[in-house]
Amino acid sequence: MGRAHIDIANGVGRHLEPESFSIYAEPEIAALPFWVAGECFNPNCCALFEADRPWQKYCCEGCARQDRREHQKWSYKAGVALLVHQMHSYPKTDAERALCNAARRYVRQVQSIWLTSRKTRCALARQARAV
Repeated sequence: MGRAHIDIANGVGRHLEPESFSIYAEPEIAALPFWVAGECFNPNCCALFEADRPWQKYCCEGCARQDRREHQKWSYKAGVALLVHQMHSYPKTDAERALCNAARRYVRQVQSIWLTSRKTRCALARQARAV
């Protein structure tokens, strides 16, 4: 048997484009969704809505598109650092170690800034909704 027949159990085959996180972690997300059911996941909206399906995160297609654009913007910022971190995850020199650490710190910084931004905008949207 070749490598293609090896069970990759919760891993991504090297010959395939990875599936979305929603598919990759479906059982884990089903056990602990990362959004509030019935509240739009777009931080600029946060409108309450009646979900047609348990996995529905957005109140409308416009909010889904807007949030996808935001995800693309932030992943573009972190993409090179993610790649560099993986390329040098087993550093052989001090320079590789320093570059890997800088990439890891940058990704964490981007994640923190993005999460803070989303929380702030969501709080403002909820406050506007309450008024």
